[in-house]
Amino acid sequence: MSPRTKPRQRRSPSEESRRRRAARQKVRTDAQRFWAKVQVPPEGDDVSCWPWTAAVNAKGYGVFFFGSRLDGSRRTVLAHRFAWELVNGPLPDGIVLLHSCDTPACVRHGIPGTQADNVADMIAKGRNVLPPGRRVAA
Repeated sequence: MSPRTKPRQRRSPSEESRRRRAARQKVRTDAQRFWAKVQVPPEGDDVSCWPWTAAVNAKGYGVFFFGSRLDGSRRTVLAHRFAWELVNGPLPDGIVLLHSCDTPACVRHGIPGTQADNVADMIAKGRNVLPPGRRVAA
């Protein structure tokens, strides 16, 4: 029987060929992955929120995973903070982002300020209501 008449067996791809195939595939940057998870309104709408459409934490804030597990650079950040830093650069130490729209999933309406500014904003907007049975320490 000649070698051509036998059915060919498929070999599993080697690790090297898998690596070559992965390298040929289009790799998306963290920024491209991020913006794919944001619902941006039509052009000309300068006031609407840009809601985060992926993972959120228990308080409703968007969370984004970036970096690589392979090299240990994988990190989790709040989506509105990642958006701010993509557009404006890093926030200084001690600065947080206040949501002017009060929508936790919004990645558009962040205003930099201190934690004291954030607390003052919370009180001014009446969001400092304590649950029943809790009292403010004197």
